[in-house]
Amino acid sequence: MKVRLSEGFVSFLYVLLIVTTLISFRNRGVDSSGFDLQILSKIIVWFFCGVLGLIFWFKVNFSLNSLCQLFIVIFSCYIVITSPFSPAGLYSVVTSIVFFCFVMFNILLFKTLEVSDVLKAVVISSVFISFASLISLFLFPGLVYQEFWNDLGYIEGVRLKGLTDNANSLGQLCAFSLFLILVNYRETFKGKVYFKYFILALLFLFLLLSQSRTSFLALCIALSYYYFFRRFKILYTFIYFLFCFATVVFLTEIHLHILPSFSRSGSIEELFTFTGRTLVWEAVIDLIRNEPFFGYGYASSKVIIPLNFETSWGWTTVNSHSFLLQLFLSVGIVGALPVIIIIVFQLFRLFSFKGRLSSSIFIFVLITGILESGAIGPIPNFMTLVWLLSIFLIHFENN
Repeated sequence: MKVRLSEGFVSFLYVLLIVTTLISFRNRGVDSSGFDLQILSKIIVWFFCGVLGLIFWFKVNFSLNSLCQLFIVIFSCYIVITSPFSPAGLYSVVTSIVFFCFVMFNILLFKTLEVSDVLKAVVISSVFISFASLISLFLFPGLVYQEFWNDLGYIEGVRLKGLTDNANSLGQLCAFSLFLILVNYRETFKGKVYFKYFILALLFLFLLLSQSRTSFLALCIALSYYYFFRRFKILYTFIYFLFCFATVVFLTEIHLHILPSFSRSGSIEELFTFTGRTLVWEAVIDLIRNEPFFGYGYASSKVIIPLNFETSWGWTTVNSHSFLLQLFLSVGIVGALPVIIIIVFQLFRLFSFKGRLSSSIFIFVLITGILESGAIGPIPNFMTLVWLLSIFLIHFENN
């Protein structure tokens, strides 16, 4: 059965989905569990996109274009089915359904739009949020900054978060949008050269002010991979000599004078603990050992980590700050199997240079997932959409 939806309407929904997922008008604490108008509006948009995608998928006889799409659908169904058993209760149920909605809408998205239109919608979303954040920078400066602390619990400074929920989200959005514009510059903002340069400058400035080092690293590696595609031996050689240089620097203790300049607080300890993440990882690994096969349920980290981890100065978190740790904490070995299959396949494509664009986009998921829960976080987020984008692009590149 043929189903006709306006391409403009689907593009608008995708922009709305991205903006709704990212934008935030207040800072919620770790223990925040209240339900307000902002959360309600997000749920309405997420569920509407998901239901529309599900209806469309039903109308096209539940057809999928690749095994990776099948595995991500299986994973999304699994977390919905198991979410009622999570200690996070209703929170897990709602967030798992949101993840399912993201998957369903991507099925609709890639069966309706051309790839170039999908990528352009991401850039439009980024431009909208960037301009809104720029205006808010002057009108509501207290809303667009995020404080960060040192290991003793003292405030060291602020990072720009714009109208997103945190500084890392802004960094991820800016880095990914910069990548899309730079690799697709002929299709973006046709005939509007000065405007494009302004957007590039604004996104780069926001990326720097967000102080999201992981996002900046992901941007550099993704651009390198994209432009040195099939000639990556140059970068392998560079990495080798960089490793040799780093070894010499470390053994001669020059790092004691150099490394502090790369930390936000000026402390070397911040770098070696990945801004305190190693402490979180230790606690999460202990939790995984207690429930290795089925985990605690999707988004259970919202409850389970604060109950089992807290620093000496009272700070805790709601995610594992690692993609794989968050995955195994949430769904265990059994539930993680579909995701592991997808990741292994994407890694194979990455290192065998199959799929220039999808593999470059996957680098953002990979790099972010080292130090953040990223695409598999306690609530579906922008990196979830980026990961789905890399998965659904595989079919188009193969054909």
